[in-house]
Amino acid sequence: MKKEDIEYLEELNKQDLTILTFQPYGHRYVVHKNTQKKISNDFIGKGKRLSEFLDHLEEEPGLVHLYAENFNSNKHFCLPDQFQKLVDVEREEMNQYSEKTEFPDS
Repeated sequence: MKKEDIEYLEELNKQDLTILTFQPYGHRYVVHKNTQKKISNDFIGKGKRLSEFLDHLEEEPGLVHLYAENFNSNKHFCLPDQFQKLVDVEREEMNQYSEKTEFPDS
């Protein structure tokens, strides 16, 4: 990794954020550090077909819908006051994913 990339990740980490990329589509989002656990729990643990999470990209914040069938996603862009309300809700929700996520036996 380039030094600039490491510095960017370190800054994100201070805010409990990270970068999440979906391959092969190359969709790249700045997300809460527990988002990957939430998505896994939505799809595997809860059997949902859709997972929602926030993209904290400073220039384009929004609510992302990720579809289980094909990992395609779409994003609803938000105004700053709308986004802040969603961030407050997300903070509470993401606390439950701080520990290891457990899935039901298959």
